Amino acid sequence: MHALVRRRGRADELELLYGIMKRALREATERMFGPWDETLQRQMFFRSTKPEQHELVLLDGEVVGYLLIERAREAITLQRITLLPEVQKRGLGTQLIREVMTEAAAQRVPLRLQVFPDNPARRLYARLGFVEIGASETHVQMQWRPLQ
Repeated sequence: MHALVRRRGRADELELLYGIMKRALREATERMFGPWDETLQRQMFFRSTKPEQHELVLLDGEVVGYLLIERAREAITLQRITLLPEVQKRGLGTQLIREVMTEAAAQRVPLRLQVFPDNPARRLYARLGFVEIGASETHVQMQWRPLQ
């Protein structure tokens, strides 16, 4: 069994987060929006990302991904769950999502997220009980509600 730990990101880890995002999402981003524009992607990411608002995911002491969770009184929103390609399809995403589901259940609030329409994780979310509640040109919105 591998040790999976979450810890708060630090301000000096912006480049680390960008590297994870690029490795994990470049292919899907290119499918949705066309060729990767490094300058544009860096500008958008660096402008909109505050590492200290993220939770870094460590596997056996190595950073392998990150979460961005928005906690509000009426819902918890999983804004981002990003794992490096080499650790995907090993149950880590499921474990992390279940942890956040447990938090939502304890607070008796729904857990929301959005996903690219062609992202294979969409099937995982459905297996975990998420249902589609909306869609835009680029994303499908999904929600899980704890049993009352």
